[in-house]
Amino acid sequence: MSNIVIGPSLPEDAALAVPLIYSSGSAAFDYVFKTHKFSAKYFLNYAFVRHARAFSFENHHSVLLNDKVVGVGAIFTGDQTLGFTYYDVKKIIGFYTWGALGIIKRGLAIEGLIKPRKKAEVSLDTFGNTGIG
Repeated sequence: MSNIVIGPSLPEDAALAVPLIYSSGSAAFDYVFKTHKFSAKYFLNYAFVRHARAFSFENHHSVLLNDKVVGVGAIFTGDQTLGFTYYDVKKIIGFYTWGALGIIKRGLAIEGLIKPRKKAEVSLDTFGNTGIG
């Protein structure tokens, strides 16, 4: 009998959660975060284990099947997204230092393609799963 649980992600989930997050939009993640020095997954791992809003474990929920992470996704409201921008820019600068401007520019270009969320609107974002089950 399978035991399925959905709950808040934890920093220790990074090894399984980050590849799933990346799989939800690998081309967009690569466009924004990949550099000659770092992969997009490397940055996503950095962001996931820290208090960082959009890409943080704090903003994600994990789907566990028999105590193993098999899915992950972000859940947030439109009024939370403004705070994401501040914290994520801060995290990008902390990670990429002098290369942060290009990352931020590409990130804003992608964000410009996404319809802004209304204040009370709930978003389901960066959902990825292993295909198990």
